[in-house]
Amino acid sequence: MAHQPDLTPDATSPRAASPYPFKWTRRVVVLLACLFLSVLAGGVTGVVVSRIDSAGYFVRWQRLPNPPAVATSLALSVARPDRGFVTLHARLASGKSVALTPPEAVWQTSALPSENVASPCAPSLPALARTTNPPNGLTGCVYHYGRGADCDQRLAVALHGDGHVWQWSNGRCALGMIGVALITFVASGLVYLLLFSFLGLVWLRRREGGEVTSG
Repeated sequence: MAHQPDLTPDATSPRAASPYPFKWTRRVVVLLACLFLSVLAGGVTGVVVSRIDSAGYFVRWQRLPNPPAVATSLALSVARPDRGFVTLHARLASGKSVALTPPEAVWQTSALPSENVASPCAPSLPALARTTNPPNGLTGCVYHYGRGADCDQRLAVALHGDGHVWQWSNGRCALGMIGVALITFVASGLVYLLLFSFLGLVWLRRREGGEVTSG
């Protein structure tokens, strides 16, 4: 009888065992890594975007109604502390003074405040960033920061060379910041998941294709 060759695999084969015995084990590890990186990157993006948005870097300047005459200087006073309303005072070239109190949009004759809560605008103020598109030629910029129970109010007012008055106002609330951060986290997290999954799939194909070739 002819001798039949032994087809049983040699247990002492020099081929080294794969660090991932099962193909699906590696795929699960890559998937979990993609999920972790997506959550981490989405969380960081949400915090950064929420802080930038709450600081007012995307809030544009608005032109206020024209005063009765050319304004030469500005002042601020707190009209209603319980509601955070700030009154804008302007000294006119004629020597008179007028005031504008929200939500009213009409200048009325008023004396200048005994206590001016405004301070000069710092160059690093978000209101003066390029993203807020401040009009060219602003002068005499004044700034006020008010803190409420749940929200903070930042107000900047400036004169324009043609006599107009411009305002930048931004309110920052805790709930608003959380909402922006949550929406950004979900949206960016999905984008990061697709990106990392694509990169992981490319890596897996190259790794598994190399193993098949070497095997």
